[in-house]
Amino acid sequence: MPSNGYFLPGTVWSVTATAGYQGTVTIGIVVYIDPSSGSNPSSLRVYRADFAIGDVNFDGEVDSADTIVINKAYGAIPGSSLWNSVYDLNNDGVIDSLDVTICTHHYGETTTSWTELPYLGYTQIGSTSYYVIYASTDHFSGFGIR
Repeated sequence: MPSNGYFLPGTVWSVTATAGYQGTVTIGIVVYIDPSSGSNPSSLRVYRADFAIGDVNFDGEVDSADTIVINKAYGAIPGSSLWNSVYDLNNDGVIDSLDVTICTHHYGETTTSWTELPYLGYTQIGSTSYYVIYASTDHFSGFGIR
């Protein structure tokens, strides 16, 4: 877990919403709670991270790791095996020098904002140790549990 106490379990999803949609949606994040930990799912909260521009690997800092993955996908377009829309920082449909430039312009910037989202409760998945923690948001970004 990063020293700031927040973590992003599993994969960070890229969410596409219909342009012009305004309103609040419910999100659910599945978490595993080790029964021996004594943790209570009702104490967990969902946080939204507003990542720095160029932090394409979502580790909280724009650094060489970000420029490396963008460069590895250089020339990719939608449908190609290396395409990842996260790396297309200017949203022009190609990963190119403009995206590298944007990333390096923000080099050293960090994620500075973690916002607790309104808690809506949780659901246990069957009799397992997996739970869905629910929250609401009107802004899509990276999400984590704390």
